[in-house]
Amino acid sequence: MSGGCIDLRSPASCPDGMLLSKYVCQELLDSDLLIDPGAILNAHMVLANVLRNQNVPYLVRKQGTSGSSSFRGKETDVGLGRPVVFTDNSPAVWLHHRLLLRGREQEGRQVDLAQCLHDRQVPVAQQLRGEESRRGPEWPLLSTSMGRVYPPIWTAGWKLSHILPCAPRVSDPTDPLAALAKDRPAEFYRLRSLRNMSPYNYFLSPLPSRYTMYIDGARPKGSDLGEDPRVIDWVIHLLRTEVFAAHPKVREGFDAFLDEAGLGEVVSRNPRDATVVVIAKYPAPQPPTRRPAVSGRPGLSSSPPPALPDCRVFQMNQAVSNETYSGFLCAPDESKGGWLRLTEMQPGDVILHNADAKIRAVSVVEPMNVDDRRLVTRGQSIRRTRGVVRACLRYDGDHLSIEDRPEIGFLACLITTVMSNIALRYARRFSGYAVEVPPEILRDRPDLADLVIKAWAAGRSSLEDDTDKLT
Repeated sequence: MSGGCIDLRSPASCPDGMLLSKYVCQELLDSDLLIDPGAILNAHMVLANVLRNQNVPYLVRKQGTSGSSSFRGKETDVGLGRPVVFTDNSPAVWLHHRLLLRGREQEGRQVDLAQCLHDRQVPVAQQLRGEESRRGPEWPLLSTSMGRVYPPIWTAGWKLSHILPCAPRVSDPTDPLAALAKDRPAEFYRLRSLRNMSPYNYFLSPLPSRYTMYIDGARPKGSDLGEDPRVIDWVIHLLRTEVFAAHPKVREGFDAFLDEAGLGEVVSRNPRDATVVVIAKYPAPQPPTRRPAVSGRPGLSSSPPPALPDCRVFQMNQAVSNETYSGFLCAPDESKGGWLRLTEMQPGDVILHNADAKIRAVSVVEPMNVDDRRLVTRGQSIRRTRGVVRACLRYDGDHLSIEDRPEIGFLACLITTVMSNIALRYARRFSGYAVEVPPEILRDRPDLADLVIKAWAAGRSSLEDDTDKLT
């Protein structure tokens, strides 16, 4: 199932404070971030119906970091007569993206959620750990199911939050969901699957890795507005009284979902107002706009140049290969055709992938980790490591993806592909493997500068160990 690009705005900072009710209404539930109410109801009803089919596994959030319930990707027998698949937030991120994409009329046909679940096409993880890979995953990764499109909500600085928690509070004796585990295990997993994927349970909130947040002068629960009960109370209240008010069937469905999946935890009440403060942790560059030329001197401008991020940009003339989507670059350790450019790359640098004179994808360089699964699973090609230079591994052995190369020394960098399905004119004419794109070229190419700015923002979140976006 293919993906698509959505240009979302980033969360707005409000360093001077704003009423929580106003912030939730105008910022978190603004119409430009919302899925069409009718699509929400339809997807929820399809999900509820398909969960009655014993042949469709329950997709539920993993629990903890060890044990069988922490392994994602493989169908597990828990004694229900139907399998269970443990996931991260990928199923919800994928479905949210598909519904938002359709609502913006960028793709005509409706997502067939029932068929995707039947055919095991719903993603269950962004990445798999070594043990998860060795167990033989049976469900796809997020990048595969989204057509190689990096989730736009993450690029823009949003986290997909849930009204009802997707994992039971096993240490809380008052949690009605956890209480079902022993007495009614089938209902326990069904409701967990419903909470995990139903679009009634979604709302966007600022990523904690990119924003610092306060409510009444103190940090919210988990330092995350999306986890704080006061925010969730306002989300529920405003969805019922404003967003769904003109859609009575959608509102009835929302109330029924809260009653069924919430197990009586969600009660109707007037939420308490407070003051919320949201501050960006680092300044995001402003996307450049094409500047008018000075009269009589085409191409020149008196306007200041666009604000570019503090990173280097490289153009890879390797096409969009299996390496691009497998998350690495590899080249011989020789001074030919720009191969040694890999040794110059630092974490956060941006890669423009050139194919047939068009930039087709954009990636960000990751820190080198010799224990990363992408290298471990290709360990047979790495006979001896010779050290790490910046973000580049030097090793002796074979090429990581191309067979029968004559060289014995190679270079490798780890990358995350954050954008694809694009086609912009190349940055530099160069016939070799890699070339740097200097700032002056980007200043004259607002289209490429915009890609670099967005990719850098996405990579910055990843480099700050952005694990909260999948929790």
